[in-house]
Amino acid sequence: MHRTVVKSFAALASASLHGGIGRAGGGAGDRNAGGAFGRWRPGNCLHAQGGTEVYEAFPRHGEQHQARYVLKRLRDVAPDRTAVAALRREAAAAREVRSPHVVAVLEAHVDAPPFYLVMPRLSGRTLAERSTPGPTSISSPPLAPPSIAAALGIARQIASGLAALHAAGRMHGDVKPSNLIIAPDGHVTLIDLGFARRFDDPAEAEACFVLGTVDYLAPEAVCSRLHSDARSDLYSLGVVLFEMLAGRRPFVGPTTADVVQAHACEPPPRLRELNSSVPDDVAEFVAGLLAKTPLRRPQSATEVVERLARLEIRHFDLR
Repeated sequence: MHRTVVKSFAALASASLHGGIGRAGGGAGDRNAGGAFGRWRPGNCLHAQGGTEVYEAFPRHGEQHQARYVLKRLRDVAPDRTAVAALRREAAAAREVRSPHVVAVLEAHVDAPPFYLVMPRLSGRTLAERSTPGPTSISSPPLAPPSIAAALGIARQIASGLAALHAAGRMHGDVKPSNLIIAPDGHVTLIDLGFARRFDDPAEAEACFVLGTVDYLAPEAVCSRLHSDARSDLYSLGVVLFEMLAGRRPFVGPTTADVVQAHACEPPPRLRELNSSVPDDVAEFVAGLLAKTPLRRPQSATEVVERLARLEIRHFDLR
């Protein structure tokens, strides 16, 4: 179980945007929202958590047989301000970013009730789900860990999505396996933009302080969100890549405080000691992403994309 200091409003995105939906608890299944939301008619409830519900969505005057979209709404007429702020960040980030590796928002109603977003329904499974069984071992068995070349390709696509977010002046703030959907053809989409704050907005930075899952947060993000920047996302990407290659996260502990302390003070384990098949140059690159000081990491997601592409080509035979 990942430790989350403040649970992401959009944490249920991974259960609602892809094809394996309809298996979560919280009243999901037969309930539907009733009525219409702008141009959209909700279908069955796919997931419910706290004050947020996700439904199949159909255009009111279009295709009615296959749900190609999902509608995420805040259930309460006067919902929690944190949830509204997260929904607005998600809508704003999606409006400003155009990338095949960042989830799109097709319609947003976030200024007054009812608060909702409409998004494409993505096919595939999250990176987290690929290593764990689904509700039945027949319908969704765990998949083998990605090969070294495949892991590099997944990381490259994540970095491409991050580069688009950073170019728009936003950081993602919660890069982790459950926020990464991998389609059957290998295409990766970065979801959950509820923490995608602007770099130039101190008030928003303060509001987002210590949000997300500490297993993947950069040391500076835990100490002060005001000191987080694009390189904090790159550290989180480094944790994800380390986990894909080693089969475990670099820092674990019995308590949240132990994990935070490890991120801040302990060197990560040597990757090749956990997986001797990882090439030296790949292990060195991952270690650079996990540097404690942002100045010692790669300085941009674009640089990371370029370096990963070279590593992916160099080690294509390790598929």
